[in-house]
Amino acid sequence: MEELPQQLRLVLVLRHFSGITSCQEIAAACEIPVSTMRLNQAKGKMAGLLLSAATQAHSDAFVLTEESRHEAVATLEVSERGVLPQEILELWPAETEMIGELGKPGERVHPVPVMRRILSAGVRQRVQKLQVVFPDTAH
Repeated sequence: MEELPQQLRLVLVLRHFSGITSCQEIAAACEIPVSTMRLNQAKGKMAGLLLSAATQAHSDAFVLTEESRHEAVATLEVSERGVLPQEILELWPAETEMIGELGKPGERVHPVPVMRRILSAGVRQRVQKLQVVFPDTAH
């Protein structure tokens, strides 16, 4: 936020961190005409700054995410054959329990039998690559 000019920073703060939501109210609070408020420009600059920060400061997170994705794909490929890899079996100790829709209401179940039951029922999963799309904020 500090990299944005003060007026753009103020417009964004008012829009996203106050109860003020309309362009007219934001312009009045900034004591500027609505026509010079430049909310879209502020959003566009902020999106660019966030994207830049994400790729520069968090490249390690990107690497970890990609490694995790490759692991998930490999695991699903093996599970397609009806087998759970040893690595999956070792993730959860015997006392691990899941609560929720995988068992009967209120029942606590271990994840591995649930996964086996799901596989034997013919359910298959696939990993989708996350795609981030930023809307055109140039206008």
